[in-house]
Amino acid sequence: MDKRKLLYTPYPKSTDNPYLQANVSLLEELGFEVIAEPSSWSDRAKFMLSHLIKRDIDTVVVNWHENLFRHRNGRVNWLGIPVYLISLLLFRAMSRRLIYVRHNLYPHSFTKSWKRKLARALVYIGQQIANVKATHSGHLENCGFKYLPHTLYKTFPKAHLDQIKLHEALPDCYYTMFGFIERYKRVEEIIERWNGSDTLVIAGNCKDQVYLAELHRLAEGKSVQFITRFIEEDEAQRIVGGSQGLIIAHADEDMIVSGSFFFGLSVGTPLFAIRTPFLDWFSQSNSSSYLNLFESTQELVACITLESNSSTYMEPMGKPLEQIRKHFSNENVKEAWSSLIRISSTDEINNKTKEQLHDAA
Repeated sequence: MDKRKLLYTPYPKSTDNPYLQANVSLLEELGFEVIAEPSSWSDRAKFMLSHLIKRDIDTVVVNWHENLFRHRNGRVNWLGIPVYLISLLLFRAMSRRLIYVRHNLYPHSFTKSWKRKLARALVYIGQQIANVKATHSGHLENCGFKYLPHTLYKTFPKAHLDQIKLHEALPDCYYTMFGFIERYKRVEEIIERWNGSDTLVIAGNCKDQVYLAELHRLAEGKSVQFITRFIEEDEAQRIVGGSQGLIIAHADEDMIVSGSFFFGLSVGTPLFAIRTPFLDWFSQSNSSSYLNLFESTQELVACITLESNSSTYMEPMGKPLEQIRKHFSNENVKEAWSSLIRISSTDEINNKTKEQLHDAA
């Protein structure tokens, strides 16, 4: 018997966020043949037409689809708006169900109010096209979203980590900011306020060289170290896992969850983060010394750089952390995926029943 086809977009490449590959693997475990769109637009048109005719795709899952109508520099991609809407309509027409996974309330690079309002309106329309809208935070369930736990990241045994030879020497005592270095993450605010003896290590790739130069200027004369290159998964665990804590400074209204939170949880490093609706929702039922929330970057930096307060946050993680990790286990995520697909199947059956009743009347 042939496996059911599931189109997953964007399909993970080897250098992509491991989140994508983790979810593809879980969907394959559920019995799907997970396929990708062709990379060229001409091949995509043929791909769409072929599957529209055959109607052989069971499910389509889209992630960050709203990025089609934004440029990285924050401008609106006007040509991307019809592409965004038409592609969703085609996905819906060529499959039995369309699942829209929402990661942000609007694209990170939209800083002007009118752009944010436009993005929210477009995403609202896009979500109405889908059979199911899902997100990684339970605080949005009251808004009609289905909750899908975020996957944790792959971790490596200590013996493997001990063999890693980093290009850079790490200080004895340091805190990290890890991930792609982008403006919305407020790295400059942390550097501006950093005044402790412990080192701040900023690790990750940066495509915005103007912003990177700005950060280097701010860091002059301070205990700040930059590791600005592509960092392998095991290197990332070595860097973040060896730190006193992982700092998450971005808490803009566009953000639903931060991948850094789940990486820190996977590695078992204490988290120092600005409050967000997701973190407040999560901490209500998962109180732990692992998670330290603050109202501002000023308060965050003040707390972690004061020697008198450092012992407050260095409590052992132990069993409570393991209990928290179970919530995001592969089994729980896989069950959530299965539930999303069952929900959309039930809706499809109910709609067909309504149509049959209408015809009979």
